[in-house]
Amino acid sequence: MKSLSNINPLDVQNDPRVVSVFEDSRDDKSENDYLIILLDESHLIFATKVLYVYRNDSGVETTKKWVGGTKLEVPKEALSWFVKMIEEKFFKTEAEGGLSKGKFGCEKEIAGEKIVVSRMFGTPGYSFRNHSRHSYLFEDSTDPQDLLLSDEILFEKGLFENFKKIASKIENGDL
Repeated sequence: MKSLSNINPLDVQNDPRVVSVFEDSRDDKSENDYLIILLDESHLIFATKVLYVYRNDSGVETTKKWVGGTKLEVPKEALSWFVKMIEEKFFKTEAEGGLSKGKFGCEKEIAGEKIVVSRMFGTPGYSFRNHSRHSYLFEDSTDPQDLLLSDEILFEKGLFENFKKIASKIENGDL
């Protein structure tokens, strides 16, 4: 399995491997949050960059700091599979070839890595996970890497269309 390292959120937008920068504007913030997709040869890296505002006990802003880093690393073919699963398994009924009743996820081994997409509960959306790689959140983490994507960011704000364009470039050999 290809070894990759956590992306620094401070320099990520200047990284020459950047394929896409998706800005998520928030009504309550003056700065956008970012989902940056990088291509490292055979793998896509999904990294975040979010402005975190520290406040004291009185609620007064004390400091701002960019946080984030790598959320998910997958073989680049996994993005096409993710798109296909959403369209063919989650958007269709069981009779149309979609997931069977009571099933909320799909998994596939891609280039030796266990990739999973599942429906999230609470906040409607999807989880895109790699069970073959551990999260960078903690040094000794055994949690799988995952990217949690709300329906709002995917479908209302256009991230799913962005994913489809990138997946098409990968399938055509342009990436």
